[in-house]
Amino acid sequence: MAARTIRLRVPPFPVPPHSDREVCSFVPIEMSEPFNFQKSIVVNVGAGILTNPANTLGQNDVLLYGLSFARAVTQQTELVGELNGRFSTRSAGAPTGTESRGILKLGALGYPGDDALARAAAIVGTELGWSDARRREEIASVRSFYGVEAAVHAKN
Repeated sequence: MAARTIRLRVPPFPVPPHSDREVCSFVPIEMSEPFNFQKSIVVNVGAGILTNPANTLGQNDVLLYGLSFARAVTQQTELVGELNGRFSTRSAGAPTGTESRGILKLGALGYPGDDALARAAAIVGTELGWSDARRREEIASVRSFYGVEAAVHAKN
């Protein structure tokens, strides 16, 4: 059976008695569901109360969400992504600045290839004043990290 973790963190917020100030707080509820060593999914859910930036007496309640995943494609490469944002609970016109919004990011983790590694070493090496020997050492370090055996012929 897969391990499940649920955490609830409620931040403390002092509110003076008879205050006309609004309290804004985010309460994230984090759930993590690892499936096995080759893939994993993490889900975060929470609630937020956002002050209307145009009218400090108004507010909008939002549902906060986040989802990230990592999936091993090969021994050296992972497909990764994340989706996070907020969903307005208002059915009609949330105040500007408190509306629903989200972002999706996708990418891959793994050995970038000899050409990309040589170009990156040349750019960073130029900026940091690396010698040719230091560039070769840095390239060898990255290749060792990813378990790549063949020699690189860097363009200088």
